Amino acid sequence: MLGNNITDLFKRYNATWSGLASMISDIRTICPLLNLARQIPSTPFYVVTEPRGDLQVADVNFDVDAILEHYTPKTSEQRRYFAAIQQIFYRFVSLGKFDQHPSDASNNKILLIGQDALTHADYPNCDLWIANDYVPRYARID
Repeated sequence: MLGNNITDLFKRYNATWSGLASMISDIRTICPLLNLARQIPSTPFYVVTEPRGDLQVADVNFDVDAILEHYTPKTSEQRRYFAAIQQIFYRFVSLGKFDQHPSDASNNKILLIGQDALTHADYPNCDLWIANDYVPRYARID
């Protein structure tokens, strides 16, 4: 249960501008999409976690910019992220597979893409918002 304890949310997201932006992004965009994807078996789903810019948030176009090389990586961490997401994209285009490893081929795994691509069975932040009826209630509808 979410309860009234805001400090639990700060522990989960951290009490910074980027933490607030991540929380709002989860409630309004990421979790509603994940909720929908979970309803369709074998639907690939990924979340970019690598931040960029002065605010240090993973913005909406960072994946496309990395794949199409519209952005020049400025740090070694960003170069690793570019390599990871490009590898995933080219594998998907050439082989039609989203999974990283044969053992990850089970339904509805979530790929968190930062400096490395890591497969997870769930996304706890979304589980919290879905269980407490914030998602899909407050999802973006535009």
